[in-house]
Amino acid sequence: MNHYCRQASRLVSDRLDRDLTLRERLHLWLHLAMCGLCRGNARALKQMHRLLRERAAQMDDDARLDAEQRRRIAEALPPE
Repeated sequence: MNHYCRQASRLVSDRLDRDLTLRERLHLWLHLAMCGLCRGNARALKQMHRLLRERAAQMDDDARLDAEQRRRIAEALPPE
């Protein structure tokens, strides 16, 4: 991996966490236009990020208790 690919890799990761500057976006766009390996890595990272967000949302939904579960827990707790 050369210097430009390392820079592009950092920018691909950074853009998931923050807005890139115009200069950074241009640099990344030009590099990805020319480098198929980095373009593939950028796609893979974007896909992984999306899948992790979706799974995290599912885990939040799975963690919610339905009315019956809440009732059973309330019955098992000592009175206040």
